[in-house]
Amino acid sequence: MYRNSRTGEVISDEDVDVIVSGFAEHGLVGRSRESVIQEVFGSGYEYVNELADEVFEDTYADQDYFDE
Repeated sequence: MYRNSRTGEVISDEDVDVIVSGFAEHGLVGRSRESVIQEVFGSGYEYVNELADEVFEDTYADQDYFDE
């Protein structure tokens, strides 16, 4: 996933794959995922590997889920 460090907006890997594939269909091949994201969504996005864990912990942190 990619997260914007300023706004917190998140883009899934699947969404990025679709966008990059669309660029490739129009002959824009050989561009990095990061450059495509910057062109489509603007700057400030970075790849975040641990985002799923953060979301899980934020979702269940106030519940007794971890106490069992």
